[in-house]
Amino acid sequence: MLGVTPWLADCDFVSHHFDDGIPFEEAFSHSSMPATLVKDVGFRKSHTTGKPVLLSISALDLSRKQKAAYYRDAPETPDEVKARWTELPFDHPDIIMAYTNYIRWLAGQFQPAWINYGVESNLALIPEISSCQYLE
Repeated sequence: MLGVTPWLADCDFVSHHFDDGIPFEEAFSHSSMPATLVKDVGFRKSHTTGKPVLLSISALDLSRKQKAAYYRDAPETPDEVKARWTELPFDHPDIIMAYTNYIRWLAGQFQPAWINYGVESNLALIPEISSCQYLE
């Protein structure tokens, strides 16, 4: 049976999808990730052993119209730090580096067979929602 669940099931592979925002500062500076993210990753790993992993990470928010927000549950990150990252454009070198580092961190955690690092990024090609700056 083909599987796309992050939970134990009779399936061929496990899919872990991350679109809860990006811990930009932590990823950029290679510092400790938010505790809730570490806990989530640990829970997922402990409940999905023995199957190949498809890891999906979104650089866009849930509307797929703009850059992902700061990771939603990072109370230890000061608001002024989050605001700095929110203000940076999608194509800023620091945003690109932080996103790349985040992908690397997640890949190191899950050792995936496959990585989808552009979840629904094709939606930026639709004129009504082409406000995404990463096409440049």
